[in-house]
Amino acid sequence: MAPPTPPAPSFPIRSSVPFVACPLRAGLGCLGRRWALVVLRDIAFLRETSFGAILRRNPGLTPRVLSMRLRELRAEGLIARIEDVGDRRRVRYRLTGRGADAVPIVTAFIQYGIRHHAREVFADHTPRDLDRTFPTDREFLLGRLARYARGAGPGPPHGRRAGLGSRRSRERVAPQRVAVRVREVEKSAPVGAGSEEGPASDEAGPGRGPGPLEPVERRRRGRRGRSF
Repeated sequence: MAPPTPPAPSFPIRSSVPFVACPLRAGLGCLGRRWALVVLRDIAFLRETSFGAILRRNPGLTPRVLSMRLRELRAEGLIARIEDVGDRRRVRYRLTGRGADAVPIVTAFIQYGIRHHAREVFADHTPRDLDRTFPTDREFLLGRLARYARGAGPGPPHGRRAGLGSRRSRERVAPQRVAVRVREVEKSAPVGAGSEEGPASDEAGPGRGPGPLEPVERRRRGRRGRSF
């Protein structure tokens, strides 16, 4: 029985934000090297992550190549080197937060292997999918891709301060705050106070104090020039 045909994408598939360089090629700089994803998989999935344990689990991997891959993964910020408190000669490796973002790459390769190379992977040669092979730990295995698949929207972008949102969203909210302020002034001001000559004007003329709206407008204008 032929596998079902996946839904056709909307060609061309384009990013909503233009790239100045190919993100795939940028990511493959470290992860595209031989054994890199296998080493990352062992550190992400298994409890024993010492140099010797990784070497024993992967026939064909040499100590020299493993040393190079570990050094490169550390330089990329994907793993951290942990020394034993009692014996500094005992070293293990653990995944970092940045390394967790690379776990879905490993998961995608596993999905391809168990589905299209089942004769090599399984004793019964039966192709399988992730939901049957890894029924738990979906959030860890898919990472940010799980949020993307659910259509839940992205999390806070790297480096952006939480709670502030994007510049565009702040500009949409700012006029609403000004409108609320106007209504408050209209309710509290005496009759005639809203004329151009009165204190309710949003521009402070010569010889007059600042209008009630000026602090709000000043804050609004001050935020527009900031980036988060």
